[in-house]
Amino acid sequence: MDELISKIIDIENKACAVVEQAEKEQKNINEIIKSEIEQNKSKIEKQAADKCDYIKNIEEGDAKKHLEETREKTDAAKGRLEEIFSQKHSEWVESITAEIINL
Repeated sequence: MDELISKIIDIENKACAVVEQAEKEQKNINEIIKSEIEQNKSKIEKQAADKCDYIKNIEEGDAKKHLEETREKTDAAKGRLEEIFSQKHSEWVESITAEIINL
């Protein structure tokens, strides 16, 4: 009978050791998973920040290009207006003066 009790106690001790080892392994796996999640989170956040910077640079470049094109068109239109004015200002002055005198 003592031998049977001794075997049962030995089996119980081995079972406790197996459960304890399994719990340790589960804890280690949880820590590894937690670490990998943090690494992936950091990686994704960096990728998102990099993509935002890339898009921002593209948008700024497009805005600068559009602004420069607008400036060029404005300068060209201003030049044409100044040219027309220099050619016709005497004519316009005479026409306006004649209109005023004829009133």
